[in-house]
Amino acid sequence: MAAISVPPLGEKPLLVKSWWEALGNGERLGLLADRPERIGGMDGIPVEVRDRANRADLTAILEAIEVWGKKAEQLPFGQLASEVGERMARILQKRASRQSLRILSDWIERPSPVDGLAYFLIDFDVSGDGKAVVALGNPDISDNVAVFVPGAFAAVDEALDDYARMDAMAGDAASRDGGKKTAVVRWLGYDAPDSIVPDAASPRFAENAAVSLDRFIAGLRVTRDGPRTRITMVGHSYGSTVIGIADRERRLSVDGMVFVGAPGVGVVQADKLSVGAEKVWATVAPGDLIIKTPPGLLGIPPCKPGFGAKIFTCADTGRQPWFLSMFGIPRDAIKAHNGYWNPGNVARDNIAAIVLGHRDKVKLKKSQ
Repeated sequence: MAAISVPPLGEKPLLVKSWWEALGNGERLGLLADRPERIGGMDGIPVEVRDRANRADLTAILEAIEVWGKKAEQLPFGQLASEVGERMARILQKRASRQSLRILSDWIERPSPVDGLAYFLIDFDVSGDGKAVVALGNPDISDNVAVFVPGAFAAVDEALDDYARMDAMAGDAASRDGGKKTAVVRWLGYDAPDSIVPDAASPRFAENAAVSLDRFIAGLRVTRDGPRTRITMVGHSYGSTVIGIADRERRLSVDGMVFVGAPGVGVVQADKLSVGAEKVWATVAPGDLIIKTPPGLLGIPPCKPGFGAKIFTCADTGRQPWFLSMFGIPRDAIKAHNGYWNPGNVARDNIAAIVLGHRDKVKLKKSQ
Protein backbone atom coordinates (compact mmCIF):
# COMPACT_ATOMS: atom_id res chain seq x y z
CA MET A 1 0.00 0.00 0.00
CA ALA A 2 1.33 3.44 -0.92
CA ALA A 3 2.20 5.77 1.92
CA ILE A 4 -0.52 8.27 2.73
CA SER A 5 0.47 11.88 2.13
CA VAL A 6 0.02 13.96 5.28
CA PRO A 7 -0.49 17.76 5.20
CA PRO A 8 2.57 19.78 6.21
CA LEU A 9 2.89 21.18 9.70
CA GLY A 10 0.98 24.44 10.03
CA GLU A 11 -1.44 23.72 7.19
CA LYS A 12 -4.72 25.67 7.23
CA PRO A 13 -7.33 23.87 9.39
CA LEU A 14 -9.97 23.93 6.64
CA LEU A 15 -7.62 22.09 4.29
CA VAL A 16 -6.70 19.62 7.04
CA LYS A 17 -10.38 18.94 7.65
CA SER A 18 -11.00 18.30 3.95
CA TRP A 19 -8.00 15.95 3.79
CA TRP A 20 -9.13 13.98 6.84
CA GLU A 21 -12.71 13.64 5.64
CA ALA A 22 -11.50 12.33 2.27
CA LEU A 23 -9.62 9.42 3.88
CA GLY A 24 -11.16 5.99 4.23
CA ASN A 25 -11.71 4.46 7.65
CA GLY A 26 -8.81 2.06 7.19
CA GLU A 27 -6.49 4.89 6.21
CA ARG A 28 -7.47 6.87 9.29
CA LEU A 29 -6.90 3.91 11.59
CA GLY A 30 -3.53 3.28 9.99
CA LEU A 31 -2.42 6.86 10.56
CA LEU A 32 -3.61 6.78 14.16
CA ALA A 33 -1.54 3.66 14.75
CA ASP A 34 1.58 4.69 12.82
CA ARG A 35 1.74 8.47 13.19
CA PRO A 36 -0.26 9.52 16.25
CA GLU A 37 2.03 12.47 16.94
CA ARG A 38 1.18 14.02 13.55
CA ILE A 39 -2.56 13.37 13.73
CA GLY A 40 -2.76 14.66 17.28
CA GLY A 41 -0.96 17.86 16.37
CA MET A 42 -3.10 19.04 13.43
CA ASP A 43 -5.71 21.76 13.87
CA GLY A 44 -8.70 20.85 11.70
CA ILE A 45 -9.01 17.24 12.87
CA PRO A 46 -11.91 16.51 15.29
CA VAL A 47 -11.04 16.85 18.96
CA GLU A 48 -12.04 13.27 19.79
CA VAL A 49 -9.65 11.95 17.14
CA ARG A 50 -6.82 14.17 18.32
CA ASP A 51 -7.40 13.08 21.89
CA ARG A 52 -7.18 9.43 20.88
CA ALA A 53 -3.96 10.01 18.95
CA ASN A 54 -2.32 12.11 21.64
CA ARG A 55 -3.18 9.71 24.44
CA ALA A 56 -1.65 6.85 22.46
CA ASP A 57 1.48 8.90 21.83
CA LEU A 58 1.72 10.01 25.46
CA THR A 59 1.29 6.43 26.70
CA ALA A 60 4.11 5.24 24.45
CA ILE A 61 6.38 8.00 25.71
CA LEU A 62 5.64 7.26 29.37
CA GLU A 63 6.24 3.56 28.81
CA ALA A 64 9.63 4.38 27.29
CA ILE A 65 10.43 6.59 30.27
CA GLU A 66 9.66 3.68 32.60
CA VAL A 67 11.92 1.35 30.62
CA TRP A 68 14.89 3.66 30.22
CA GLY A 69 14.67 5.85 33.33
CA LYS A 70 17.74 7.86 34.31
CA LYS A 71 20.10 5.67 32.31
CA ALA A 72 18.87 7.45 29.18
CA GLU A 73 20.63 10.62 30.36
CA GLN A 74 23.95 8.80 30.58
CA LEU A 75 23.99 7.40 27.05
CA PRO A 76 25.36 9.26 24.03
CA PHE A 77 22.45 10.74 22.09
CA GLY A 78 23.30 8.85 18.92
CA GLN A 79 23.33 5.52 20.70
CA LEU A 80 19.99 6.18 22.37
CA ALA A 81 18.46 7.49 19.13
CA SER A 82 19.46 4.30 17.33
CA GLU A 83 17.44 2.37 19.91
CA VAL A 84 14.31 4.50 20.24
CA GLY A 85 14.40 7.13 17.47
CA GLU A 86 15.51 10.76 17.63
CA ARG A 87 12.24 12.23 18.94
CA MET A 88 11.99 9.75 21.79
CA ALA A 89 15.68 10.14 22.60
CA ARG A 90 15.27 13.91 23.01
CA ILE A 91 12.37 13.35 25.39
CA LEU A 92 14.18 10.71 27.43
CA GLN A 93 17.25 12.88 27.88
CA LYS A 94 15.32 15.95 29.04
CA ARG A 95 14.30 15.78 32.68
CA ALA A 96 11.88 18.73 32.48
CA SER A 97 9.99 17.07 29.63
CA ARG A 98 9.59 13.90 31.64
CA GLN A 99 8.26 15.85 34.62
CA SER A 100 5.73 17.88 32.63
CA LEU A 101 4.47 14.79 30.78
CA ARG A 102 3.81 12.97 34.05
CA ILE A 103 1.90 15.99 35.37
CA LEU A 104 -0.11 16.11 32.16
CA SER A 105 -0.89 12.38 32.20
CA ASP A 106 -1.92 12.39 35.86
CA TRP A 107 -4.34 15.27 35.28
CA ILE A 108 -6.16 13.92 32.23
CA GLU A 109 -6.47 10.47 33.80
CA ARG A 110 -8.11 11.74 36.99
CA PRO A 111 -11.90 11.58 37.42
CA SER A 112 -13.67 14.56 35.89
CA PRO A 113 -14.74 17.14 38.49
CA VAL A 114 -17.76 18.13 36.37
CA ASP A 115 -20.57 15.69 35.61
CA GLY A 116 -20.93 15.00 31.91
CA LEU A 117 -17.57 16.47 30.92
CA ALA A 118 -14.43 14.52 30.05
CA TYR A 119 -10.82 15.57 29.56
CA PHE A 120 -9.47 15.84 26.02
CA LEU A 121 -5.78 16.00 25.17
CA ILE A 122 -5.95 18.18 22.07
CA ASP A 123 -2.23 18.68 21.60
CA PHE A 124 1.11 18.35 23.33
CA ASP A 125 4.69 19.01 22.36
CA VAL A 126 7.93 18.27 24.18
CA SER A 127 10.04 20.90 22.42
CA GLY A 128 11.31 23.84 24.45
CA ASP A 129 9.77 23.86 27.92
CA GLY A 130 6.89 21.72 26.72
CA LYS A 131 3.43 22.66 25.49
CA ALA A 132 -0.01 21.19 26.11
CA VAL A 133 -3.56 21.95 25.03
CA VAL A 134 -6.11 20.27 27.30
CA ALA A 135 -9.89 20.67 27.43
CA LEU A 136 -12.50 19.80 30.01
CA GLY A 137 -15.46 19.17 27.75
CA ASN A 138 -15.41 18.64 23.99
CA PRO A 139 -15.28 21.98 22.14
CA ASP A 140 -16.64 20.36 18.97
CA ILE A 141 -20.05 19.74 20.55
CA SER A 142 -20.23 22.63 23.02
CA ASP A 143 -22.40 25.73 22.90
CA ASN A 144 -19.75 27.80 24.66
CA VAL A 145 -15.98 27.44 24.66
CA ALA A 146 -13.58 29.34 26.90
CA VAL A 147 -9.97 29.29 25.72
CA PHE A 148 -7.77 29.98 28.73
CA VAL A 149 -4.23 31.18 27.99
CA PRO A 150 -1.85 31.11 30.98
CA GLY A 151 1.13 33.39 31.45
CA ALA A 152 4.74 33.18 32.58
CA PHE A 153 6.16 29.94 34.02
CA ALA A 154 3.19 28.02 32.62
CA ALA A 155 5.09 25.08 31.14
CA VAL A 156 5.93 23.19 34.34
CA ASP A 157 5.91 25.40 37.42
CA GLU A 158 2.32 26.58 37.08
CA ALA A 159 0.81 23.57 35.29
CA LEU A 160 -1.20 22.24 38.22
CA ASP A 161 -2.58 25.67 39.08
CA ASP A 162 -3.60 26.26 35.48
CA TYR A 163 -5.34 22.90 35.14
CA ALA A 164 -7.20 23.66 38.37
CA ARG A 165 -8.30 27.02 36.95
CA MET A 166 -9.56 25.28 33.82
CA ASP A 167 -11.55 22.87 35.98
CA ALA A 168 -12.93 25.72 38.08
CA MET A 169 -14.18 27.63 35.04
CA ALA A 170 -15.85 24.54 33.60
CA GLY A 171 -17.55 23.82 36.91
CA ASP A 172 -18.64 27.44 37.33
CA ALA A 173 -20.24 27.48 33.88
CA ALA A 174 -21.99 24.14 34.39
CA SER A 175 -23.43 25.18 37.74
CA ARG A 176 -24.82 28.43 36.34
CA ASP A 177 -26.29 27.17 33.08
CA GLY A 178 -26.59 23.41 32.95
CA GLY A 179 -28.80 23.64 29.89
CA LYS A 180 -25.85 24.68 27.76
CA LYS A 181 -22.70 22.69 27.13
CA THR A 182 -19.55 24.62 27.98
CA ALA A 183 -16.00 23.42 27.38
CA VAL A 184 -12.90 25.08 28.78
CA VAL A 185 -9.55 24.73 27.03
CA ARG A 186 -6.22 25.40 28.68
CA TRP A 187 -4.17 26.52 25.68
CA LEU A 188 -0.46 26.40 26.23
CA GLY A 189 0.48 26.15 22.59
CA TYR A 190 3.30 28.64 22.95
CA ASP A 191 6.67 29.01 24.64
CA ALA A 192 5.75 30.95 27.77
CA PRO A 193 8.19 33.37 29.44
CA ASP A 194 10.49 31.77 32.00
CA SER A 195 11.13 34.98 33.94
CA ILE A 196 9.40 38.24 34.78
CA VAL A 197 12.41 40.28 33.66
CA PRO A 198 13.44 40.27 30.92
CA ASP A 199 11.14 37.62 29.38
CA ALA A 200 7.65 38.70 30.47
CA ALA A 201 8.55 42.35 29.85
CA SER A 202 9.01 41.57 26.16
CA PRO A 203 6.26 41.12 23.56
CA ARG A 204 8.27 38.55 21.58
CA PHE A 205 6.79 35.49 23.29
CA ALA A 206 3.29 36.75 22.48
CA GLU A 207 4.28 37.67 18.94
CA ASN A 208 5.70 34.19 18.43
CA ALA A 209 2.42 32.68 19.67
CA ALA A 210 0.11 34.61 17.34
CA VAL A 211 0.07 32.24 14.38
CA SER A 212 -0.40 29.13 16.53
CA LEU A 213 -3.26 30.64 18.54
CA ASP A 214 -5.01 31.90 15.42
CA ARG A 215 -4.69 28.49 13.77
CA PHE A 216 -6.05 26.76 16.88
CA ILE A 217 -9.13 29.00 16.97
CA ALA A 218 -9.66 28.44 13.24
CA GLY A 219 -9.45 24.71 13.91
CA LEU A 220 -12.17 24.94 16.54
CA ARG A 221 -14.37 26.73 14.04
CA VAL A 222 -14.04 24.12 11.30
CA THR A 223 -14.43 21.03 13.52
CA ARG A 224 -17.50 22.38 15.30
CA ASP A 225 -20.39 19.93 14.93
CA GLY A 226 -23.46 22.17 14.71
CA PRO A 227 -24.25 25.90 14.90
CA ARG A 228 -21.50 28.42 15.55
CA THR A 229 -20.21 28.18 19.10
CA ARG A 230 -19.49 31.16 21.34
CA ILE A 231 -15.72 31.33 21.87
CA THR A 232 -14.41 33.54 24.66
CA MET A 233 -10.71 34.11 25.23
CA VAL A 234 -9.61 34.25 28.87
CA GLY A 235 -6.06 35.40 29.55
CA HIS A 236 -4.24 35.48 32.85
CA SER A 237 -1.25 37.77 33.25
CA TYR A 238 1.03 37.44 30.19
CA GLY A 239 -1.59 35.13 28.67
CA SER A 240 -3.67 38.27 28.16
CA THR A 241 -0.78 39.78 26.25
CA VAL A 242 -0.69 36.70 24.03
CA ILE A 243 -4.40 37.04 23.24
CA GLY A 244 -4.26 40.76 22.54
CA ILE A 245 -1.21 40.60 20.30
CA ALA A 246 -2.53 37.55 18.44
CA ASP A 247 -5.75 39.45 17.78
CA ARG A 248 -3.86 42.56 16.73
CA GLU A 249 -1.80 40.56 14.26
CA ARG A 250 -4.33 37.94 13.09
CA ARG A 251 -7.88 39.12 14.04
CA LEU A 252 -9.01 36.07 15.99
CA SER A 253 -12.41 34.56 15.16
CA VAL A 254 -13.77 34.89 18.70
CA ASP A 255 -16.75 36.44 20.45
CA GLY A 256 -15.26 38.02 23.54
CA MET A 257 -12.05 38.60 25.49
CA VAL A 258 -11.43 38.51 29.23
CA PHE A 259 -8.17 39.87 30.61
CA VAL A 260 -7.31 38.93 34.20
CA GLY A 261 -4.38 40.57 35.97
CA ALA A 262 -3.01 41.74 32.62
CA PRO A 263 0.15 43.84 32.15
CA GLY A 264 -0.90 44.97 28.65
CA VAL A 265 -2.59 43.47 25.61
CA GLY A 266 -0.67 44.91 22.69
CA VAL A 267 -3.05 47.75 21.87
CA VAL A 268 -3.77 51.18 23.34
CA GLN A 269 -7.57 50.98 23.34
CA ALA A 270 -10.17 48.23 23.58
CA ASP A 271 -11.82 49.25 20.32
CA LYS A 272 -8.63 48.27 18.48
CA LEU A 273 -9.45 44.63 19.22
CA SER A 274 -11.55 42.69 16.73
CA VAL A 275 -14.49 42.02 19.06
CA GLY A 276 -15.06 45.71 19.80
CA ALA A 277 -14.86 47.46 23.16
CA GLU A 278 -18.30 46.19 24.25
CA LYS A 279 -16.95 42.63 24.34
CA VAL A 280 -13.63 43.34 26.05
CA TRP A 281 -13.63 42.62 29.78
CA ALA A 282 -10.91 43.04 32.39
CA THR A 283 -10.24 42.87 36.10
CA VAL A 284 -7.31 43.37 38.45
CA ALA A 285 -7.10 42.90 42.21
CA PRO A 286 -6.21 45.97 44.29
CA GLY A 287 -3.08 44.30 45.66
CA ASP A 288 -1.91 42.76 42.41
CA LEU A 289 1.62 43.89 41.62
CA ILE A 290 0.68 43.96 37.93
CA ILE A 291 -1.01 47.32 38.63
CA LYS A 292 2.48 48.82 38.74
CA THR A 293 3.16 47.83 35.12
CA PRO A 294 3.85 51.01 33.14
CA PRO A 295 2.45 51.47 29.64
CA GLY A 296 5.11 50.33 27.21
CA LEU A 297 6.09 47.45 24.98
CA LEU A 298 3.10 45.34 26.03
CA GLY A 299 0.55 48.07 25.33
CA ILE A 300 -1.79 49.70 27.84
CA PRO A 301 -2.92 47.63 30.86
CA PRO A 302 -6.62 47.00 30.12
CA CYS A 303 -7.81 48.19 33.55
CA LYS A 304 -6.23 51.61 33.09
CA PRO A 305 -8.65 54.55 32.69
CA GLY A 306 -9.23 55.37 29.06
CA PHE A 307 -8.51 51.90 27.70
CA GLY A 308 -12.21 51.26 27.30
CA ALA A 309 -12.65 47.73 28.61
CA LYS A 310 -15.55 46.77 30.85
CA ILE A 311 -13.98 46.40 34.30
CA PHE A 312 -15.63 43.73 36.44
CA THR A 313 -15.25 43.15 40.14
CA CYS A 314 -12.93 40.72 41.86
CA ALA A 315 -12.05 40.01 45.48
CA ASP A 316 -8.98 41.01 47.41
CA THR A 317 -6.84 38.01 48.30
CA GLY A 318 -4.60 37.11 51.24
CA ARG A 319 -1.12 38.09 52.20
CA GLN A 320 2.26 36.79 51.16
CA PRO A 321 5.12 35.99 53.61
CA TRP A 322 6.69 39.06 55.19
CA PHE A 323 10.17 38.50 53.74
CA LEU A 324 9.04 39.45 50.23
CA SER A 325 8.78 43.04 51.42
CA MET A 326 12.57 42.99 51.83
CA PHE A 327 12.76 42.88 48.03
CA GLY A 328 10.23 45.64 47.53
CA ILE A 329 7.37 43.25 46.78
CA PRO A 330 4.16 43.99 48.74
CA ARG A 331 3.09 41.08 50.92
CA ASP A 332 -0.19 40.53 49.12
CA ALA A 333 1.09 41.08 45.58
CA ILE A 334 1.80 37.52 44.48
CA LYS A 335 -1.25 35.99 46.14
CA ALA A 336 -3.40 38.71 44.64
CA HIS A 337 -1.99 37.98 41.19
CA ASN A 338 -2.73 34.27 41.47
CA GLY A 339 -5.94 34.37 43.49
CA TYR A 340 -8.60 35.22 40.89
CA TRP A 341 -9.88 31.63 40.80
CA ASN A 342 -9.83 31.10 44.56
CA PRO A 343 -13.08 29.69 45.98
CA GLY A 344 -15.56 32.48 46.64
CA ASN A 345 -13.84 35.10 44.50
CA VAL A 346 -16.54 37.07 42.69
CA ALA A 347 -14.25 37.17 39.65
CA ARG A 348 -15.25 33.56 39.00
CA ASP A 349 -18.95 34.46 38.88
CA ASN A 350 -18.20 37.25 36.45
CA ILE A 351 -16.00 35.15 34.17
CA ALA A 352 -18.67 32.44 34.06
CA ALA A 353 -21.35 34.98 33.16
CA ILE A 354 -19.22 36.34 30.31
CA VAL A 355 -18.40 32.88 28.95
CA LEU A 356 -22.10 31.95 29.03
CA GLY A 357 -23.16 35.18 27.34
CA HIS A 358 -25.04 36.44 30.42
CA ARG A 359 -23.70 39.97 30.20
CA ASP A 360 -26.46 41.35 32.42
CA LYS A 361 -25.16 39.24 35.32
CA VAL A 362 -21.62 40.63 35.22
CA LYS A 363 -20.89 42.87 38.20
CA LEU A 364 -19.01 45.92 36.99
CA LYS A 365 -16.94 48.24 39.14
CA LYS A 366 -19.00 51.20 40.36
CA SER A 367 -16.92 53.69 38.39
CA GLN A 368 -18.60 52.21 35.30
